[in-house]
Amino acid sequence: ELVKFSSILVSQELQKHATSPQSPSVLARTLRLLGFFGNESDAEMLMPYLTSEDEKLADTACEAFIRLKDPLRLPEKWGGI
Repeated sequence: ELVKFSSILVSQELQKHATSPQSPSVLARTLRLLGFFGNESDAEMLMPYLTSEDEKLADTACEAFIRLKDPLRLPEKWGGI
């Protein structure tokens, strides 16, 4: 459903959502979506999550970061979470 909207608007809303208090699993889903709808400049906001103690959150942040910075680096069948 999100593909119907401008990726810029979706990215902005996901960033707002990511900064509001929520569970690690909800935050991971938000970061994953940001990896698809964001752009390279959005990758910087993912930096604090790369070292999260929550392994799922850190892995998702890493996948989103790579997708935004260099989408060709992700393995073709990378499933993430």
